[in-house]
Amino acid sequence: MADFMQLLPAVSAVFQTVGPFAGGVAQRREADAEARQYEVAAGQSRAAAQRDAAEQRRQARFVQSRAQAVAGGGAGDIGVINRIADIAGEGEYRALTALYEGEDRAAGLEAQARARRYGGDRAQTAGLMSGASSFLEQAPKMFEKYGGGGYSFKRSGYGGRY
Repeated sequence: MADFMQLLPAVSAVFQTVGPFAGGVAQRREADAEARQYEVAAGQSRAAAQRDAAEQRRQARFVQSRAQAVAGGGAGDIGVINRIADIAGEGEYRALTALYEGEDRAAGLEAQARARRYGGDRAQTAGLMSGASSFLEQAPKMFEKYGGGGYSFKRSGYGGRY
């Protein structure tokens, strides 16, 4: 039992070293998972915008067809042709606007994904540094307690010359 009690400081040092690193790794994994969700949402935004653009174009074709039907025999009139062209232009404008808005939303989501990944990388690095710092703080104490007091050049036969 006494041997176990003497090892507790060493076990504590191991946990102080490994704990922060493991926490940093966990934060990075969480950030990666969240970033993947942002990327999926970006793809969905693009897909929804494409469907909306297709619907805008379909509606424009329907209105053009209706205008031609209403014009009847006067469908060749320059005024009717101009109005139908205006309808086509408006439909294309709406379709392109839908695509732009979807792409803009997707770009924002992708930027959030990059930011989350960057934050996860920084958390992992911070955990590594914290664990390494704790190790460097605890190692001399453990070596002194369990390793014989350290290494001395004077005892090694070099006569004190470095």
